[in-house]
Amino acid sequence: MKMIFRYAICALMILAIAHRGRAQTMSPEAMVGQILATHIGPSGLPSDFLIQGQVTDAGGTKSLRMQVKGKDKIRYEQTQSCQTLVSVFNAGTAWAGATTGLKPLMEHASARRPIELPFLDVIGELGNPYWKVRYIGEEAAGGGTVLHFAVHFTDPVPSQKRFLQRALNEDVDFFVDARTNLIVRSQRLQMANDSMDFRVPSLLDFSDYRQINGMMIPFRIVNTIGNRNAGIRQITMVLQSVLINQGIPDSAFRPQ
Repeated sequence: MKMIFRYAICALMILAIAHRGRAQTMSPEAMVGQILATHIGPSGLPSDFLIQGQVTDAGGTKSLRMQVKGKDKIRYEQTQSCQTLVSVFNAGTAWAGATTGLKPLMEHASARRPIELPFLDVIGELGNPYWKVRYIGEEAAGGGTVLHFAVHFTDPVPSQKRFLQRALNEDVDFFVDARTNLIVRSQRLQMANDSMDFRVPSLLDFSDYRQINGMMIPFRIVNTIGNRNAGIRQITMVLQSVLINQGIPDSAFRPQ
C-alpha cells in the first residue's frame, strides 16, 4: 500500500512539473488559443445570442433582455416597473435612453464589445495583427491559482480620423482559472460616457459557468466599478436563459 501511495505521489509530481513546463514553453498566443477553445467548444462561435436575466444594483432589480450579434452589435433592455431603458451598440455607433427617446453616444463610448461574454471581449481578437498579449504569470486567488494575461488591441482606425485625434486603444487584463481554463475576471480602465479623460477601474467577475450548445457561458457576472476615491458601484447580472442562433435581424441594432 505504501508503495502504491509513493507511486501516486510521484505521478502527481510529474504531472505538476509537466504542467509548469507547458506554461513556460508555450507562447502566450498558444495559451490564449487553448483558453478560447475551452469557452467556445468544437462548433465555433455562433452568429448571435439572445439572453434573458436580471440586473441588480443600488437602485434595485431590473429584468434584462440582451441581444448580441457578432462582436460589435449589442442591444440591452432593462425594465423596472413600467420603465424600460435601452442601450444599442452597432459597430462603433451607439444610442441610449428611454425606448421612445434614444440619443446618440459619443464616439469613444460607442466602441463597445459584449464583455459580459468574456470570449467576445478583446481576448477574442487572437490572430488579429493589431492584437498583442503578454503572459504575466500565475497568481493566487480565491484559494486557487489563476493565469494572468495582459491584452492590448491597437485601434485599427487611424487616430486622425478619431475625435480629437485620440486613438481608441484597448488594454484589458484577464485572469484564467488554471484548473478549468475558464476566464474568471477581466480588468480594465473604463472611460466615462461623457469624457475621454475620466477613467475608473472596472472589474468583471465571472462564475456559475454552464454549457450551452457546447459553449461555456457565465451565468453570474459581477461588475465592480470605481475606487475608494471616486466611489464604488457594484452591478450583478444573473442570466436565466441563453439562446443561440436565433436569427436576430440587423434592425434590432438601430434606434427605433
